[in-house]
Amino acid sequence: MKVLHISDLHYRKKIEGGNPYEDMLSSMDSSFDRLKKIMNHVLAENRIDLTVISGDICDEGSAEDYADVKAYLDSLQIPYVLCLGNHDVRSSFYEGWFHEADQGPYLSEYETGGISWISFDNSEHGLPNGIVEESRLQWLDEKLQKDIPSVVIMHHQFDDRPGIPSLTGKEALISLLHKRKPLCVLNGHTHWAEKKKIDGILCLTAPSVSFRAINTEEGSVIFYQSQGYAIY
Repeated sequence: MKVLHISDLHYRKKIEGGNPYEDMLSSMDSSFDRLKKIMNHVLAENRIDLTVISGDICDEGSAEDYADVKAYLDSLQIPYVLCLGNHDVRSSFYEGWFHEADQGPYLSEYETGGISWISFDNSEHGLPNGIVEESRLQWLDEKLQKDIPSVVIMHHQFDDRPGIPSLTGKEALISLLHKRKPLCVLNGHTHWAEKKKIDGILCLTAPSVSFRAINTEEGSVIFYQSQGYAIY
C-alpha cells in the first residue's frame, strides 16, 4: 500500500495578529491552500491508500476551522488517520470534527492493508513538549498487543532538536515500544523531514505543510514558509 504522511498544517482561517508568532502566520500564504496544492500534486501522480496527519492540524483553531479541514479530507475519498498536536484545541477539534463535546485525549485505531494504524495522543494544548500519561500508555499497550503489525502515529519527537526539546516522559513510551515492537512511529512537530532510529525504534518525521524555523547563532529564530510531505 502507499501512504501519504503530512503534518503541522497550523490552519486558522482568521488570524488577528498582535504578537510575533501570529504576525508570522498571517504574513504567509494560507496553509490550507498549500495543503490543497500538495494533494493535487500527489494524487496526480500516485494512488494513495491512506493519508496520515501527525498533529497541529489547526493553530488555536475554532470548531469551524476543524470542520473546514475535515470537509476537504472527506471530499478526497481517501481513508485518513490523524493525531492532535500541542497547537490543537481539543474541544474545538471534537466539536468541529465529531459535533460532540471534548472526550479527552484523542486515541484511535484504524485497520487497513493488514496493519493497525494507532493514533496515540501525546499532546496537550499549552504544553509545547507534550505529555505521556499512564492512562494513555495503558490504552496504547492494549492496542499493541493485538496479533497484527502496527504503526504508531503521534505528534512529538523522541530526540532533542535545536530549539525543540524532546517529548516529556518519553522514557516510559520508548520502553513500551521496545516491548511491543511496532513497525515504526510516524510523527511531526519538528517541521523537518527525517528518518532515524531512536533506541532501535524507526521514527519517520513528516515535513510541515505550513512553515519551518532556523535557529541562528545569535539566538534568534528565522521562520519561512514551506510545504512538504512524505510518501511511504
